[in-house]
Amino acid sequence: MASRIVIDAGNSQVKISALKQEAAYCKFGPKGSEFLLNDLEFQPLGSIPTANVSSDTGNFIDQISRLDAPPSSEKILISVVPSVTEIIRNLWPDILVVGQVSELPCDHEIIHQETMGPDRVCNIAAALGIGLTSAVVVDAGTATTFDLLLDGVFKGGLISPGMEFSSRQMGAKGAMLETFSFGKTPSTVGRHTEEAMKNGAWLAGWGSIEWTLNKLKESYGDLPVILTGGLSSLLPLDDRIVDPAWTLRGAVFLAGLNKQV
Repeated sequence: MASRIVIDAGNSQVKISALKQEAAYCKFGPKGSEFLLNDLEFQPLGSIPTANVSSDTGNFIDQISRLDAPPSSEKILISVVPSVTEIIRNLWPDILVVGQVSELPCDHEIIHQETMGPDRVCNIAAALGIGLTSAVVVDAGTATTFDLLLDGVFKGGLISPGMEFSSRQMGAKGAMLETFSFGKTPSTVGRHTEEAMKNGAWLAGWGSIEWTLNKLKESYGDLPVILTGGLSSLLPLDDRIVDPAWTLRGAVFLAGLNKQV
């Protein structure tokens, strides 16, 4: 069993993964790490709905405790949910919480740093960790975020409703509309309401990401694009990096820096 656990507490799920490599924390020098960050492999240990935190905190703690994570393992936490952060810190007091803008080994133009999502910070950290100085990182989850690293400076980003989240809201708020499963669909019109909703949700969601990337390209130039998040596998590649573990890589990168302080 790996000796390092990474916990990613998002708005929908708390996902726990084990870093397969048994090596000590990576040592990062002025030219990068001693091994390639994108060579790291993560083994999923389990996921728990984030809603369980408020509905049944005791059961939430019990489920986390039952996961196959050795008590002696070093643990890293990325969390965008303060209540989850508090519970996990109480469960594992020595856990290393990462994701502050101040931890990034680069300049930035972020104001109100305390409002910046740790997942977004980790996404920029992963770009820095593999040696990029410029990139756009798209994280397609509950929200869709676009974060910009330009000439070694974290410039900021964009946040929009996530593709699946928007489709759920349409079904929940429309008096004559039903909820439906979100996924990739043909680029055709629907012959009935559910098909029209499914196809429309996919085309509008995908289209908004492509349109936004094109506008960012107009403003900042043709930059490498990284796609991550739960819905990233649905998006076209077009010479882009698709990596569901991107945020975890950034967390390990920041943890390695913190270990050297």
